[in-house]
Amino acid sequence: MSYIDQDTEYRIRETQASFQRRIEDLERADRQLRSARWSGPVLGGLALLGVLFILARGSDAYELGTVAPSLEARELIVRDDLGVERGAIRVAGEGGDTNLTLSDGDGRARVRVAVLADGSPGVSLLDENGESRAILGLLADGTTSLVFADGDAVARAILALTPDGATRIVFTDAAGETRTAVGVDASGRPEVSTARVSGDDESSEPESETESGSS
Repeated sequence: MSYIDQDTEYRIRETQASFQRRIEDLERADRQLRSARWSGPVLGGLALLGVLFILARGSDAYELGTVAPSLEARELIVRDDLGVERGAIRVAGEGGDTNLTLSDGDGRARVRVAVLADGSPGVSLLDENGESRAILGLLADGTTSLVFADGDAVARAILALTPDGATRIVFTDAAGETRTAVGVDASGRPEVSTARVSGDDESSEPESETESGSS
């Protein structure tokens, strides 16, 4: 069972109204031609071509499901009913970074999708203070990384996959110092390393590092 949603029904009504206005314009133009007693095959042919042109342009512009072929701009901003910027696409200078930003109701950026000048893409989730709390990126050298940061913008957990197939997870403390790292190198050998806090100065020292091959 088929149905027509409200948006489609609205566009159908809009299309019908548009064609009705065009028909009325054509009838008005025809009356003007008749009152002026313009006749002859040449003028008649031109009038017919004009009617076909108007109808063709109208059907193209209002055909359901069609969109404009292109929209070109250096910046595109979307605002809500209150005028607050809720989304934007921007290009930073010639050949610079390209950014897509989505903002909350207060205009604060919360999601940012970027492609850097070197071609590296990334997605960032931002908190209410504009700090990146999670970042997914693909670096220019082919390394894929996922970073989780705290409210002070300190990276606390990092997951990375290098182009040669090595994987690594790193955990840090509040100061950003590495405390634990777990990974598998390109040959498939697992690696684990930790660091302990010793003394009042909380300096880190390697505690253990284990490697095991395949049995």
